[in-house]
Amino acid sequence: MDHQNFSDELLEIRHRFLRSLPERVRLLETAMSDLTWSTSPKPEENFETLYSLTHQLVGTAGSVGFPALSETAKSLNLVLREIRTMNHQLITDDNLAEINSNFSALSEEAKRCLSLSE
Repeated sequence: MDHQNFSDELLEIRHRFLRSLPERVRLLETAMSDLTWSTSPKPEENFETLYSLTHQLVGTAGSVGFPALSETAKSLNLVLREIRTMNHQLITDDNLAEINSNFSALSEEAKRCLSLSE
């Protein structure tokens, strides 16, 4: 594969990522809304979904040239990882506030990335 074909392929991968980003954010929003531990029938499952989605976004966003999005996803993922190591003990109000704050930053950065593609 020559340099031009390689560059074109990378550009297409980046565009596919951007096209998938709204759905990724929607899935994250759903996982966040399902993280109400007091009413959710399967809080650990919802938590794991959120953890997995943010973990995937860290790697994918960084790989396709969105380092700021990768870093904001990483910030949220690190908070989730800390809670995860406590074997999914109940999230405290402080933890939930930190999760919400990091999620808001992630959502805003995703919107910024999408606006760049327009």
